Amino acid sequence: MLRSSILLRTAIPTVYLRGSQSGILKQSNLPHHRCNVSKVDSPDVRKLAEMAQIEVSDQEVDAWQPQIAEIVEWFAHLQDLDLPADPSGSPEGSPLTDSRLREDTPRDWPEREKLLDEAPDREGRFVKVPKIL
Repeated sequence: MLRSSILLRTAIPTVYLRGSQSGILKQSNLPHHRCNVSKVDSPDVRKLAEMAQIEVSDQEVDAWQPQIAEIVEWFAHLQDLDLPADPSGSPEGSPLTDSRLREDTPRDWPEREKLLDEAPDREGRFVKVPKIL
């Protein structure tokens, strides 16, 4: 097992949002909220450490337990959010929600023979490659 040197912080979380038109990342600080950890079962720090294959001291368990409980509570708050039906959160007609795509129809490619002539080995209209599995 590895010796743990991880420091969990419960400071104000920083969220990076993609700018809608510019594509620039913007930084936003969420307000810090002390969560009521009694709503959600707090995970066992020793069990988490075992699954992560790290060793934790009794001091680390005592320090991490409330911090991990608060992180779990933050995730529990996500279930209380009123989210739009569209999971992308994009406005109507955006590239993420607009499903109008070009028709997927096969068409002839004039350069196909030139490409096949460059192949070291071919079988008909296919490139022959060695079997790998």
